[in-house]
Amino acid sequence: MRRALRRSMLVVFASAAAPLAAATLTVYDNALQNGWQDWGWATRNLAQTAVYQSAPKAISWEPDAWAGLYFHNSPDAVANYTAVRFWINGAGGNQAVRLVIYSNNAEVGSKDLTPLPSTWTQMTVTWADLGVTAASFDGIVFQANSGGNQATAYVDDIELVQAAVQPPGPVTVAVDPALDRRTINPLIYGVNWADSTQLATGLYTANRRGGNATTRYNWIVDTSNRAFDYYFLNISEGSGNGTSVDGFVTPTLGAGAAAVLTMPIDQVAKSSSRTPGFSTTKYGPQTGTECDVNPGVPGCSVNGNGICDPFSNTFTCGAARCCNPSSPAVPGSPGLRYITGNSPSDTSVPVDLSAHVGDLVSHLMTRFGTAASTGVRYYNLDNEPMLWNSTHRDVHPAAPGYDEVWTKGLAAATEIKRRDPGAEVLGPDTWGWCDFWTSAQDAAAGDCINGADRTAHGGLAWPAWYMQQACTHPLPAGHPAAGKLPMDWLDIHFYPQGNGVAGLDGDPSVEDDAATVAARLRSLKELYDPTWVSESWIAGVNPNVVQLIPRMRAWRDTYCPQMKLALSEYKWGKDDTVSGALAQAEALALFGREGLDMALRWVAPDAGSLAEDAYRLYRDYDGLGGKVTGDSVRAVSSDVNGVASYAVRTVNGKLFVILLNKDTVSRDVTVTVNGGVTGAVDLWRLDGSGLAAAGSIAGSAGTPTGFAATLPARTATLARVQLSTAAMNLIFSDGFESGDLSRWAQ
Repeated sequence: MRRALRRSMLVVFASAAAPLAAATLTVYDNALQNGWQDWGWATRNLAQTAVYQSAPKAISWEPDAWAGLYFHNSPDAVANYTAVRFWINGAGGNQAVRLVIYSNNAEVGSKDLTPLPSTWTQMTVTWADLGVTAASFDGIVFQANSGGNQATAYVDDIELVQAAVQPPGPVTVAVDPALDRRTINPLIYGVNWADSTQLATGLYTANRRGGNATTRYNWIVDTSNRAFDYYFLNISEGSGNGTSVDGFVTPTLGAGAAAVLTMPIDQVAKSSSRTPGFSTTKYGPQTGTECDVNPGVPGCSVNGNGICDPFSNTFTCGAARCCNPSSPAVPGSPGLRYITGNSPSDTSVPVDLSAHVGDLVSHLMTRFGTAASTGVRYYNLDNEPMLWNSTHRDVHPAAPGYDEVWTKGLAAATEIKRRDPGAEVLGPDTWGWCDFWTSAQDAAAGDCINGADRTAHGGLAWPAWYMQQACTHPLPAGHPAAGKLPMDWLDIHFYPQGNGVAGLDGDPSVEDDAATVAARLRSLKELYDPTWVSESWIAGVNPNVVQLIPRMRAWRDTYCPQMKLALSEYKWGKDDTVSGALAQAEALALFGREGLDMALRWVAPDAGSLAEDAYRLYRDYDGLGGKVTGDSVRAVSSDVNGVASYAVRTVNGKLFVILLNKDTVSRDVTVTVNGGVTGAVDLWRLDGSGLAAAGSIAGSAGTPTGFAATLPARTATLARVQLSTAAMNLIFSDGFESGDLSRWAQ
């Protein structure tokens, strides 16, 4: 809605007389909107209230020495716009300023605005004026066109104007049930921390007890340390002797799901006493205590955040150990430093492999059976150990490197398999893009992709080196699992980067705006696409193409072919949003197609949520236990950005086709199946109301090569149809299943 305008004049830079289309995207209106971010380097104020075009706020900035206002977004979020419209005011300064359009940090067009008008003036600058020919861009820059000092200028109500766009055309999907065959591992439908109610749905095939608190879990005293998540506190979880872990395993195994347990490899909580890592009594006043968030807890003022408060009246430099200039500074907080020199023994003790690891495995075997029978089969080696120096800096302030994490993990894996030779071990449990490449030591030295530690280990990326070590260090003769690998799984964590994309921020205004939703759905390309440059901060590093699962496969195939691939933490949006459910549904399809062996979402979706229905699409689509199982096969969409397509063929000749309309309008789709189909096509659809049957397309005698459907905007559609005899003959001729006709009679 446009507010009443102050006295102004209107200037339009446009080559055509016809008015521009009315469709707009707001960049700034009292604040940045729709996912736009402030990347400027000029002195600026995006919320000043003294001079404005429309109340109450506008942007003031100093157009000095080539400085600029820089507003950034993802390229696809701003595709198909053809002009920038804004109000600008030089307030009589006659400033030399130009408008610049950026793409991937490079200038692609500009328009000189010199001199700026002396009163509020609306300008519309078209791509033709700017000399821009690209269909998309990622930056709008108002830049000083002078190296000297200039008077303050003002900008307000910035928006993009969209030209008339033809509606998207029909989509074709080509399915070949004989090509790109890859058996889907059911463990990709796993989660973290599902409770008994969530497990009772039968939707989840694996359940992980993971996260930061599990790093220091001591089963003997049933206590974990919450690290920097919550004031480095030891917090009791049960009555001792593994009560809490038993309470996790019992419903997990009872629901037929696999239990995945995180095991300590460095430190454990020393007692069940509610003890902080940075006591204010012992280490001096700190900038925050537990009383800030939970004032009702007795003694909360003692539980500090580990950041020294030098402005306290009772501050004592020596006691707090934070005046030393060598103590690490708190990023973004000038004058504040982390407390160093505290005693790890305040809360923790070094892990005893026999007592804290081996005896827990033995306890679980006694309670639930062996890994090879009815018991716990999977064990994580710690949780994100390359973050010990930040997450657990109270006990491990030094940045770990390749050798430390490998050596400690190897010792724990050896002990786990000494107690239960059938157990399978997952490691190294990377936290994200940086330690997908190198160690915390290198990151602490300023390079989270490369560095001296990586160079000293053959220049291999951390997961690749880790797998190489696993394959070259089989368990020795005399060990109960002699000859087996110490680690069976490469295990990583990955969350899509970018503000709000993963759905972890808890701010709906950021997570659910149009630009973030579009970025979320595009970011799934990071799982597989060898050409897709990340739209997050990863774009500024090398490599900036993620292609996560193919990289994992390639490293595994090169350095340790026996290992399996796990993604034990990920998330792609909130539970109760359509985009979060659509992203979750596509992630599950991609895991199957790309050959991931296990995937565990952080955390289990809320009961009754749309994200839960995304699992139900594969695990109980008809409400009668119907599951999408079998082999992923080729399904190629003519417009993968608009409609993504996946196909799964079963042992009894059924074909499932998953169609995800990521567009904001409905799309017509024609699916052709090599060899043809027969009979009716049954449909189920996931939309904003949940998952429900969507009818049936009549028997395909008139269209034996496939089927056609209209997909509503932002929906996931599951189609089930019977393959024809000709299609099954093609499958048998592929060399994989010759002579296995009995499978098709089931």
